[in-house]
Amino acid sequence: MSDVSDKTPSRLLLVARLHVDLCRLASAMCTNRTGTPRAAL
Repeated sequence: MSDVSDKTPSRLLLVARLHVDLCRLASAMCTNRTGTPRAAL
């Protein structure tokens, strides 16, 4: 695997997408628990 540096941006993008999905999931759980839609993305 000599093209690790070439795949670094895509890995960062994947991590960012996972982070956004986790944040949306957490916000959805918070809105479902409290009953008040705080962030509707």
